[in-house]
Amino acid sequence: MRRAVILVVVLAVIIVAVTAPAMAAAWAPNGAAEDLGHGRRCPRLRFLSVNVTEVGDSYVAVESNAMSGKLVALGTWLYVHGAEAGRARWADIKDRVLTGPAVAAVVEVKRGDKKVLVLAGLRQGEIGEGLLIVRPWLLRRCAERLLSIRHYLGIYANVTVSTSHYMLVETRAGAALAILQPDSEWYVAGRGEATWSEVAGEFHKGDLIRIFCHNVLILSDEFAEHMGFKTLMWSYSGAIINLTTGTTVCKLVEKPAGA
Repeated sequence: MRRAVILVVVLAVIIVAVTAPAMAAAWAPNGAAEDLGHGRRCPRLRFLSVNVTEVGDSYVAVESNAMSGKLVALGTWLYVHGAEAGRARWADIKDRVLTGPAVAAVVEVKRGDKKVLVLAGLRQGEIGEGLLIVRPWLLRRCAERLLSIRHYLGIYANVTVSTSHYMLVETRAGAALAILQPDSEWYVAGRGEATWSEVAGEFHKGDLIRIFCHNVLILSDEFAEHMGFKTLMWSYSGAIINLTTGTTVCKLVEKPAGA
């Protein structure tokens, strides 16, 4: 019995380690997620309230009560900026970062005899209004539990933000970020086919919805407090039902008979 329990625990760790990078790729499906090899072995992670003083081609300079200096920012990032969400290299995203207040996730890495400060995440303002950037491996570092099933996970939530790239919703567990693709195909009950970008505007702030998905990544409370969401949802083949307005969209896997 004890050996069976140990095996289950080991398998759970392997699932999170393998699928979290794949989930990050789903955030931006046109490329594989970059894994810098940190994961759970990532050096001590700190979330700090900082003031961004400069944004460079390879770094972000910050000041705070705990530390000041340049944080290495090169690499691949997942981002949510206003109504957009995607995956980008630092060179393509650095102009979105503004000087001023921010919350930064920082790790310290040893390079020989030197210590290098690396930026792992940054949030300026609230999701939907400001900017959020995270490295894919930060999600794995802060993952607490992954729910991944062939059938559906049906989650009740209230809409906070709905755009053609994502929905931010409030669940009993806290804020959840549901990543969607603008050109993904859906079937709207009573109307016919539509892309997500065509129906995203029919889900309004405060609407009660039930969203069916295959994967849910639950992140640490510390991550949620500083980065703005507790849960990440992706991969849909079921429906999103607006229980307030009655709008129902079903992921179009194959063309409905008679359509």
